[in-house]
Amino acid sequence: FNCMRLKQLIKTLEQWALLSLQADYDNSGLAVGDPEMELSGAVVALDVTESVIDQAIESGANLVLTHHPIVFKPLRNLSGSDLVQRCLRKAIKHDIALYSLHTNLDSIPGGVSHEMAARMQVTDLQILQKRSGELFQLSVMVPNASMSKVMEALFAAGAGRIGHYQDCAFVTDGEGCFMPTQGANPHVGEVGKRHVDKEQKVEVMVSAGDRSRVMAAMKDAHPFETISHQWLALDQTHPEVGYGVVGTLSESMTPEAFINHVKQCFGLKVIRHSAFATDRIQTVAMCGGSGSDLLPLAIQANADVYITGDVSYHRFFEPDGNICMMDIGHWESEQYTKDLIMRKVQAEFPNFAVLQSDQPTNPVLIS
Repeated sequence: FNCMRLKQLIKTLEQWALLSLQADYDNSGLAVGDPEMELSGAVVALDVTESVIDQAIESGANLVLTHHPIVFKPLRNLSGSDLVQRCLRKAIKHDIALYSLHTNLDSIPGGVSHEMAARMQVTDLQILQKRSGELFQLSVMVPNASMSKVMEALFAAGAGRIGHYQDCAFVTDGEGCFMPTQGANPHVGEVGKRHVDKEQKVEVMVSAGDRSRVMAAMKDAHPFETISHQWLALDQTHPEVGYGVVGTLSESMTPEAFINHVKQCFGLKVIRHSAFATDRIQTVAMCGGSGSDLLPLAIQANADVYITGDVSYHRFFEPDGNICMMDIGHWESEQYTKDLIMRKVQAEFPNFAVLQSDQPTNPVLIS
């Protein structure tokens, strides 16, 4: 395989799952490692444990990619007195980088909850808790002769995507007026003379994740050395970014059949759940990890069942006959996140050695 630097992989991962999308309490990203280090391979796991790091060492890999960050709380020392400290000491000693994609991976299109839905064959997905502040409007003035080139560049970089539509833009005709001053190198016009030219104003929607690429594409395609443009932050929610999903099964199931379906999809022996509110299950909501707080949104979406993990005793009263809430376990709901990360890395770097860990990391045992 071809070697690459850690920063190259990080750039790709963070264009896919922006760190800005992580929750306030989270600590996704690089925990240990030098961005300039050359990678020899990677091991993908849900959690960082000593056995996962040992597997990386034995396989010759110097990167561990996980869903859960190893460091959540401030550390006072690295004496090795607990699991977190022992893992960090071992990683540093053996020059193993540790990188995680946590709640930022929960938030993106095709993220953790989408992977759950795919395993369950739940389709027509909508986000349960949409995020605001992730959309921008770009307005840019373009001379008529360069309009096609600039528009194509913007669209190719990701601008103009709204829901299930792409290449969306609003264009208005007008005139641009400017006077180049001393030191300018104008595409049209002359230094010291006011110039008026036919231009068009292009307005496109841009997601936060695409903003830097769209900006670079605009600068590269636009003929002017100084580009008249404006970014406007939009308060509306992003239809494809947020926590949890809700969708439908192709055919409805009885509660008993649905329980067996969930057990088969996630390899479960038991499921904790509240009472069923209907005798046919077709609309299903879910959120990987600890998603109890999204229950009201699942009810609002008219879901028959809401699937998540880490549901406490008293929270099972909250469905109150409106929905069935299922707790399939934290690790169990997120177990396929390893496949999600593996597919991304392999698709972007097909010659890079990446191995899915076979070490058990679920701390909760069922006997």
